Order: sequence, then C-alpha cells, then structure tokens
Amino acid sequence: MIIGTIKETKDGEGRVGLTPELVSELYHAGNKVLVQKGAGEGIGVNDLKYFLEGAEICDTAEDVAKRCDMLVKVKEPTPAEFHLLDLIKGKILITFLHLGANKALADKLCECNITGISYDTIENEYGDLYMLKPMSIIAGELAAEQIATCYKQKLTRAPEKVCVIGCGISGQSAFKQMASMFRRSSNSFSDLHIFDLNNEKLKELKHFLKDGDNMKINRRQKFTFWNRAISSDDLKNCDAVIGAVLIPGKKAPIIISKEQLRLLPRKAFLVDIAIDQGGCIEGVHPTTLNNMFYEEDNLLFSCVPNLPGSTPYKATYRLSMSTSQTIFSIAQNGIKQTCKTFAGFEAGINTQGGKVVNETVLRALNGK
Repeated sequence: MIIGTIKETKDGEGRVGLTPELVSELYHAGNKVLVQKGAGEGIGVNDLKYFLEGAEICDTAEDVAKRCDMLVKVKEPTPAEFHLLDLIKGKILITFLHLGANKALADKLCECNITGISYDTIENEYGDLYMLKPMSIIAGELAAEQIATCYKQKLTRAPEKVCVIGCGISGQSAFKQMASMFRRSSNSFSDLHIFDLNNEKLKELKHFLKDGDNMKINRRQKFTFWNRAISSDDLKNCDAVIGAVLIPGKKAPIIISKEQLRLLPRKAFLVDIAIDQGGCIEGVHPTTLNNMFYEEDNLLFSCVPNLPGSTPYKATYRLSMSTSQTIFSIAQNGIKQTCKTFAGFEAGINTQGGKVVNETVLRALNGK
C-alpha cells in the first residue's frame, strides 16, 4: 500500500499524522510512504529524518494525495483542503473527522466515495474511545492552564470558583490539573465544582483525588461533585467555566445558554473544549492557536478546536501510541481484516461507499 501524510493547515497546528518511527515500520513491511515536505517541522523532525526512515519526500500535499492509497492526517480537512479529497476519490482517509458537526465535510467525503475513518469514534473491546483519550487528556490540562495564564495576564477575574461541566476524560483531566496547580499557588482554584449526569464518572474522579498516591488535598481547597446539570444559580458567582461535554459521534449539546451567560460575573472566562463538535456553550465560535481568545459582553472566551496542537511533539507521539497498530494493520491487511482484528474499529468507519455508515454520526447529521 502507498501511505501518505501531509503538513497540517489549521492555524497553529504542529502535529503530524505519521511519526518517523511508524514510517520506518511501514517501509520495512513493504509499503511505500509519502511525506509532504515540512510535514514534521512542528515536532522538530526534518525531511532528512523521514527520508532516512524510508519515506519519499513530496513537494506538495497534492503530490501526496494523487499517489497515496491511504492519507493519514491529524485534523479534519478544512474547506481549503477539499480539493485534496477530489484527488483521493475511492481511497482511504484516516484522521479526526468530527463529522457530527460538519455536514459539508460529510457530504464531500460521500461525493468522493472516500472511506473516512475517524479516530474520535474508534472504540476498543470495552467501548472506550481510546484514540481520542490522549488528546482529551492534553486538552483538559491546557484548558486549566489557560485559566491560570489569563488571570496572570489580568485578562480575567481571579479564578477562585471554577466550574467544569462534564466528567469525561477531558473534564477529569482539567479538574485534576487545577487541583494540582492549587498546591503550587495558594491564590487560585480554591473552589472547584464539576457537573455530570453520570454518577459513576464522578465517583471515579473522587476516588482518584482521595488516593494519597495521586493527590494531597490542601485544607483550603474545596471540591464539589454535582450529579446533575449546571444551573443558573451555579453560574452567578463563577469566575471560570470549562465546557467538556462529549457525546461520541454527535454534535455537542448546549449546556449553557446565551441567557445564562448574562449571569456570569464581569470578566469571567469560558473555555469550550467541545468546540470541534460544535461547542457546548451557545453562541460561541472557534478561535485559533494563534488567536486563542475573544471578548464579548464583558466575558472572555477560548474555543480552540485543535488545542492539543499547541504541544505538537507530545500530542503527536501520544496519539501515535494509540493509532499506529491500526494504521499498520490497514496497510498490511486491509480494512475488512482490521475490523476482525480490532474489536470496535468498525465504529471508526464514518463514510464508505458514498454514504455515512456510522449510525450515530448519521443521526447527528440529521438532527436527531
């Protein structure tokens, strides 16, 4: 098989679809690997390194797309990259697609009869989104750090009370990071609240925080776990909010309305981690790694769809640890055999044969 990867084009994105180590593995197994010139710059890997591992270096993304059988990316193709999809008609694209909130991309993939495989819907035998997990952990950590950074820069209020909405991987990661940061700075994150409808997830986080090997809780630190949705009263004196609600394959539900935003104190800060699934805070719009914030109605917002891209080396290698076996399996054995080998992989196939084949994604696109 001919496998290709290209330089990511999203603003500030430094991750890359194939590491040199995976290129070497694919090459020595008899595959041909194409890498666009400069694709690895964000992780500090030059073209020579890829060449020495067996890759052929191509001048442009178009050169790669024309010749490859499978294109490996990190982020979903942007409208500016849709012409590349015309070049891989009938072939394979594997990346984070987030199709539940992107009908235009879903339509284009179907039009080009592309087998679109999305990391964010691939499951393991337990039903866990194990390929999404490492990026969710990083996104949660970075969301917590954003709050602290913006306070130091006097952009937001002193973050004493922080509300995290969603106790999934990214929400738990943000909560843990804030709890850890409190130990290093007694002036922030003293009153932490987390909300989720799933009480088992809340219990999991409680257990982690009570484990002496994981966290020593300062007496001044107050943790509150709410097995319900966030209410208007919760927001009235909240200094910062992290929206971290994910429904696999679907558009993110709105958990804070425009009307509720008016209840927040002046200069409160909101981070919407779910923005690549449409956002869970009503009215927000995507920001970029080079222009992360915007202010509206005396509130500060950060809604970066590719937040882990700000730590490209760490994010690329953590992602590769989860994805490399599957990519290698597709190259060696094809998609049908990979479905048999890896339980839950089939859920990652979002488009095939000119239609959306993942039922959850299809319902999301139809507004259900």
